[in-house]
Amino acid sequence: MSTKRKTGSPAGQSAAPVKGSKIRRTRKKTGKTTREEETEDAGPAGGATVATVEENQIEDGTAIETKPADKAGLKPKGKSETALEKFAADITAKKIEGLRAEFASLATYVPTDPAATVFSQHKDKNRYNNIPCLDRTRVVLKYQVPPETDYIHANWTMIPESLVKLGNKYICCQAPTEATLNDWWRMIWQEKPKHIIMLCRVVENGKPKCAQYWPLNVYW
Repeated sequence: MSTKRKTGSPAGQSAAPVKGSKIRRTRKKTGKTTREEETEDAGPAGGATVATVEENQIEDGTAIETKPADKAGLKPKGKSETALEKFAADITAKKIEGLRAEFASLATYVPTDPAATVFSQHKDKNRYNNIPCLDRTRVVLKYQVPPETDYIHANWTMIPESLVKLGNKYICCQAPTEATLNDWWRMIWQEKPKHIIMLCRVVENGKPKCAQYWPLNVYW
């Protein structure tokens, strides 16, 4: 969007057209400066007015920076913002009944490769043993292995491009138990995620749902 300055009238604004006059608009380019002139032919009252608009000028010795913008003068939306808007619109359209039906349909979902042998070998490291950790997508721990094991109930996941093209990868992990806190932090240290999003409370309805994996007090 070009920055424009109007000259030709005392207040920096073009004068109002005179009744019966004709307006001619011309553009002249000199070097990097484009001049747009609006000429009003003399009307019955006589006289003429010229309004000049110069683009990409230098005012007071400082160059005017011009940046592209959309018609509304707003910054273009990024992929994440567009994806979130689409997600919100889809969720709103489904309403409560649609969301309940979608959740119920997940109970019958069967992955194409359901093998979960490592999951079966480490039942003591699973918070819920009725939710398998698939071999094909599990997060394999490497830090301090051995003597520690390479297992944690966590899987890599990615939103299908048919829904939204973000290209981000996520780790879905069961909330750590007191017995798996070390495994949890080994995974964090190894994969270095930018954000940790907790979808439950430490205690819900009087039942433990997640170990206290972050410190309650910080000392400097």
